[in-house]
Amino acid sequence: MSAEPTGQVEDRNAKGLLYFQIAAGLFTLLVLVQAVLAGRGWFIDFDLIDIHGMVGNLVFLNAVALVAIARFAMPESNERKTLVILSGILVLLVVAQIALGYSATSSDNPSAEAASLHIPNGVLIFGLAAAIDSRVFSRKS
Repeated sequence: MSAEPTGQVEDRNAKGLLYFQIAAGLFTLLVLVQAVLAGRGWFIDFDLIDIHGMVGNLVFLNAVALVAIARFAMPESNERKTLVILSGILVLLVVAQIALGYSATSSDNPSAEAASLHIPNGVLIFGLAAAIDSRVFSRKS
């Protein structure tokens, strides 16, 4: 087992936090774009709902990246454990959101109940993303 010099460990820790900050900021931005696309798609141009769905798939990939970055690129700490858990919850909420979205827009049998849950779940996702951003953007490294 080789010991890394302190400077290299600190550099790696700072990079892990930076990568997580970038992914977390991108996640929140994509969720906001989702809300804009949904609103404009519902009231102006329904074709934007398809784009809303495509961006939703990017949001899912970004949520998975958050978990991976927190788990593998950040140093072992209670904060890392918290970020892994919060990011994991985001993944679960996004999976539910995608399922609700597909159920609400199904051409065979669209579900009004799924649509009615899609919006508050999106608000919950945005709120949790903002809470994660608050945690990671207030840290020094």
